[in-house]
Amino acid sequence: MTPTPDRVDTHEFGTELISGRGMQSSMVVATVFFAVAEGVPMKKISSITGLDPKKLLDRDDRLPDHLVGEVWKLLDTTRPGEALPLKMASIAPATYFGVVAHAMQQSENIRDALSLFVRFQKVMSDRLDAKISEGPIETSLQFHHPSDALDGGCGAEVGAAIAWSFGRKYFGDDFLLRVQFAAAPHGDLEDYEEFFGTPVEFGTGRNELIFKTELLTEPNSRRDSNLWNHLIRYLEEIRGALSSEGESRFVTRIRRAIENNGARADYSIQGLADRMQVSMRSLQREAKKRNIRLTELVKAARMAHAERLLLDPELTVGEVAFLVGYSEFRAFARAFKSYSGRTPSEFRRSSK
Repeated sequence: MTPTPDRVDTHEFGTELISGRGMQSSMVVATVFFAVAEGVPMKKISSITGLDPKKLLDRDDRLPDHLVGEVWKLLDTTRPGEALPLKMASIAPATYFGVVAHAMQQSENIRDALSLFVRFQKVMSDRLDAKISEGPIETSLQFHHPSDALDGGCGAEVGAAIAWSFGRKYFGDDFLLRVQFAAAPHGDLEDYEEFFGTPVEFGTGRNELIFKTELLTEPNSRRDSNLWNHLIRYLEEIRGALSSEGESRFVTRIRRAIENNGARADYSIQGLADRMQVSMRSLQREAKKRNIRLTELVKAARMAHAERLLLDPELTVGEVAFLVGYSEFRAFARAFKSYSGRTPSEFRRSSK
């Protein structure tokens, strides 16, 4: 069947992609309040960042994600040589990560908690880049944010430290092997190793928490599966709403075309171009001009469709693979694990 095209006017290809979703305010608010507690005047913070203090009152708002980097840069200049990220992590609540933290608390095990962090990273900040690399002995969570270059890695340190404090509370303290940070330390190395309870390296060029793979499946005895399901649905709503904000009509049409093609298990770039009634070369050229990665958009939509189908107990995992366009189950399983950090079966079990 020939797909019904989503007509695209060629002049709309000139619309620029706007990304202004920013960072969830809980992370900005916690950082600003900590800076004030450490003696940095609010007036100075506002003068340097342009932040209106009234914005801090709305915990559901999203704020420009450079603000955290600016505040940490100011803190580091005011109090040089102190491991302030560790101090903040020792007093900051898990709600620093917002709803994502609440959902991680209800994860079945550490692996699921890490996968959830990566899955909903854009809920926390639209420019956060986190991924999981799992091996037979070690599994790493790597993360990067453009603000790392602004604050010298302070934000990365406090994020890792808060995440570790949270993980230790709910899953124990035996699963962390070592920690690596891209930048130089902001205090004594001994302070960091005492805090994390494991070797910490700086100046490695990347931020990474390395875990013992064999301990990632230790069960979370405090888990409430009903609460977990509720939180996941809520996070999916947030992620869906954010994905549609700040996008050009060009990207919106791409997403719509992908969704329409997905109903017939067509996730090819050629099928996408056909649906939009443009040549594949034109589509790729216009996407490249906007720094849009078509393959990533298609893969994300395909895996999101797979996740929804896996929640249906009437479907076998093999049937789900077929419905999202995979002729071989193993290819689907590899792609799904690469995307979510879990196999389709593990995802289904954790969703019950």
